[in-house]
Amino acid sequence: MGRGLATEAAKFSVELGFGEYGLEEIIGLVHPDNVSSRRVLEKCGLKPVDAVHYFGMELLRFRACRRKSPAEGGASDPGM
Repeated sequence: MGRGLATEAAKFSVELGFGEYGLEEIIGLVHPDNVSSRRVLEKCGLKPVDAVHYFGMELLRFRACRRKSPAEGGASDPGM
């Protein structure tokens, strides 16, 4: 516990999603009381967006958008 494995795995997943799979946006859902998971998402560049209801419970939604290269028209806001 506390060795950073979740953060490493999440960072790899975000990089893979934006790089290999070309995703434009990645979201993360986390229970509001799960502070550790919220920190993992934030360390991976995801920003809190809002609270949503999934699976019969309120969850916090975090989001990151792919940064565009200068050849693609500049940089986008990673939080929106």
